[in-house]
Amino acid sequence: MCEPFVHEKRMLLIDVDQYHHLGTETAFEEMIAAAASLAVFFAGRGNSLGLVTNARIDGQKSPYVPISRSVETLPALLETLARITMTPQQNFTQTCRQYVTALQGANCMVCAWFIDENKPYIRELAASKNNHVQYFVSEMDEDGTLDPRLFDAVELIEAVCV
Repeated sequence: MCEPFVHEKRMLLIDVDQYHHLGTETAFEEMIAAAASLAVFFAGRGNSLGLVTNARIDGQKSPYVPISRSVETLPALLETLARITMTPQQNFTQTCRQYVTALQGANCMVCAWFIDENKPYIRELAASKNNHVQYFVSEMDEDGTLDPRLFDAVELIEAVCV
C-alpha cells in the first residue's frame, strides 16, 4: 500500500533588525548559518522553499526568493543568504506585509535575534492563513519573559547549528 505524499511549502523569514541595532556580528553569522542549514535540510526532504528578508542584499539582489521546488531554488536561496547584510532595508512587519501573498499556505521559519513586538504579527498572519510558524532565535527574548503560547514554537539558533 502506498503512503500519502505530503508536500510542504516552507518560507524562511530573516529579520536583521536587532542584529543591526545591537551590532552582534557573530550571532548574525550564526543565524545565517542556521538558516542555510534549515534550507538544505528541508530541500533534502523535497519541500518547496522560499525566502523573505528585511535585510539589504549585497549586489542589489532581491530580498525575496519565491517558494519553489525547482533545482534552481536552493542555490538561489543560499546565494541570497550569503549576500544578506546586517543592515535592514525596512522593518520586519513592513517586509512581511509586502510579501503577504507569498506567505500563504507556507510553514514559516522566522530567524531573528529574539521575539519582539513585530513577531506576533507573523503569528496572527499565520493563524489567519492556517500556516504554522516556528521561531529560531539567538536569545529567547529581551526581558526574560516569553509569551507562553509560543513555547512550543521557539528554538534557539544554537540548537540548529550543532
